[in-house]
Amino acid sequence: MMLDMEIIFGIDVSKHSSNVAILIDGRTFKEFKITNNRPGYKILDDALNSFRSPKVIFESSGIYSRSIRSFLQRENWNYTEINPLAAKKDMDGFRHNKNDRLDAVSLAMAMAQHHYQSTFKEKLCMASFTTWSEPIKNSTKILYELKIDYIKSCSLLSQRWNNL
Repeated sequence: MMLDMEIIFGIDVSKHSSNVAILIDGRTFKEFKITNNRPGYKILDDALNSFRSPKVIFESSGIYSRSIRSFLQRENWNYTEINPLAAKKDMDGFRHNKNDRLDAVSLAMAMAQHHYQSTFKEKLCMASFTTWSEPIKNSTKILYELKIDYIKSCSLLSQRWNNL
């Protein structure tokens, strides 16, 4: 384990995979790609466990980022989920080309430069109810988004069925 160093995992989430960049004290240490499923998240979890208190940042990308958000919450990793427009604005200064690999590095660099607050922090078992309210709100929002996606899918299927 590396101690007293700023470790940042920048993750660029796509539909089936995610690019991960690890920065140590502002320098790119390692880059790799994972699948957005259990085996991929096991690789990510092993990498996160290699460091003491790593920071994790990824862009909120709607349905694609739900899986990684769920994994990070389930495993009690602190993370920052950033609005894509804010990320673009903050990364434009040091990102000259756009691709998934570079976006992962740029997200980590933005975190190093701007020190965003964590979206999710591990909660202690003896914490009061109010400290649990934010994850409950997030879960409610996720369930609402899933319901909306389900309704849209049903509507689309119904339209296609009627056009047959």
